[in-house]
Amino acid sequence: MTGIQVVLTNIVGGMLEIVGIIAQAIGGLAIAQTHLPWIHGLQTDLLAVVWTLLGVRVAYEALTRYILWNEGTADLDGTALWKGILRTMIYVALAGVLATTVFQWGLDLGTMVMAAPMTGAVGQLHTVSADIATLPSAVIGFNLAALLALVGGVVALLVILFQMAIRSAELIYYVLAGPFLALGQLNLDGGTWTAWWQGLIVLSLAQAWQLLALKGMIGTTQFITSQAAGSTLSAVLHHGGATAIIVGLPLADGRMVVMMLLSLLLMIGWLIVGIRGPHILQQWAYRSGMGSGMISFGGFASRPFFQGAQNLWAGAASGTRLGTWLKITPGGD
Repeated sequence: MTGIQVVLTNIVGGMLEIVGIIAQAIGGLAIAQTHLPWIHGLQTDLLAVVWTLLGVRVAYEALTRYILWNEGTADLDGTALWKGILRTMIYVALAGVLATTVFQWGLDLGTMVMAAPMTGAVGQLHTVSADIATLPSAVIGFNLAALLALVGGVVALLVILFQMAIRSAELIYYVLAGPFLALGQLNLDGGTWTAWWQGLIVLSLAQAWQLLALKGMIGTTQFITSQAAGSTLSAVLHHGGATAIIVGLPLADGRMVVMMLLSLLLMIGWLIVGIRGPHILQQWAYRSGMGSGMISFGGFASRPFFQGAQNLWAGAASGTRLGTWLKITPGGD
C-alpha cells in the first residue's frame, strides 16, 4: 500500500468517520453541563439578582408613567406597561430552559443530517485511493498536491471540531445571561433579548450546518466515477482528447486526474463553507426577523391574560358607574 493510500484509507477515512461521532458527543456534553450543581447554584443566584432588577425597573416605570398619566400624556389603564412586565417575567423564568431546548433541537437536526446514508461515498474513498496509486509516475506532483490538500482538509476538520467545542461552552453563557437580557422585554422592540435570541438560533444551527458540510465533502468523491460528472467534464473540454493533452497522459489516466483535481477543489470548498457557517447563519438571522418573531409570540401568549384583565376592568368600571347613578336617582338612597 502506497503512502497516499495509507493517508486516504487509514487516516482520512477514519477521521471522517469519527468526526460526526465526536461532534454529537460534544453537543451532548454541552447539554449535560447545564445540569452541573455549580451551574444550578449560579443560575439561582443570578435569577435572584434579575428579579431584584426587574422590581426596581418596574417601580421606576410605574412612577414615571404615573407622572405622565397625571399630565395626560400616558395610557390611562397602563396596558403597555403590564404587557411588558408579564412578557418579561415569562422570558426571565423560561430563558434557561429555552436555551437548552433550542440547542437540543439543533443537535437533533445535526443527528438527522448525519443519519443520511453515505455508504457509496465511503466505499468510493477506498476506490479513489487505489486509483491514485495506479497513476504513472508522471503525475507524482499531483499525488503530492493531493496529499497536501488532504492534510489541509484534516486541519480544517480539526478547526470545525474546535468550533463545536467552543459553542458547547458558549451555551452556558446563554443559559446564565438569558434572564438578564430578558429584561429588555420591557421595551417595545425587545431590547437586548432580540440579540440573545438571534445568537441562540445561530449557536444551535451551526452544528447541523457544519455536519452537512462534512457530508458534502465526503459525497464529493462520488463525482470521480459519476457519469453525470464525466459528461459535464467532456462538455467543458469539448472532446475527450483535450483531457489527455492538458495533463500529457493517456486518455483514461488524464480524465481520472482531472476529475480528482476538480473533486479535490470541491471538497476544499465544502470545508471552507463549513468553517464559515456560523458567520453566514449570523447574517441570515439578522435579516430574517427572528427576534421580532419571538416578541410577537410573547405578545400573543399574554393576550388572553390582558383580555380577561380588561374585561374585569370594564366590569368594575361599569359597576362603579351604576352605583353612582343609583345614588343620585330619586329614591335610590
